[in-house]
Amino acid sequence: LLDILVKKENTGFHSQIEALKYSIPEVKSSLNTQRKKMQNLTKECILYYVNKDIDIKKVQIISIVLFDFITALVDEILYGQNSKQENIEIKEMGAEYLYFIINDYLIRDN
Repeated sequence: LLDILVKKENTGFHSQIEALKYSIPEVKSSLNTQRKKMQNLTKECILYYVNKDIDIKKVQIISIVLFDFITALVDEILYGQNSKQENIEIKEMGAEYLYFIINDYLIRDN
């Protein structure tokens, strides 16, 4: 997933849209709506893989955390001032910690 998101990101568009959200309220609102949709999609993916009697509120919260964590990793890999090797290590460690979060928070408690 991290590889796909890094590859698909349009850095020029991202920079422009980020700048516009501070000057055009409709852009900010649209970005917030899109963010909520992606968090909800993350939640639906988690629900597909976990026990059906899991606490939905718990899944909703972890979906926000996971989405934000993945977004932060992609942003750091694309826009951080890191070497190629550092980006590889960031991706690998990020994926490892995503596994820990999912395993600890969802699977263990289920």
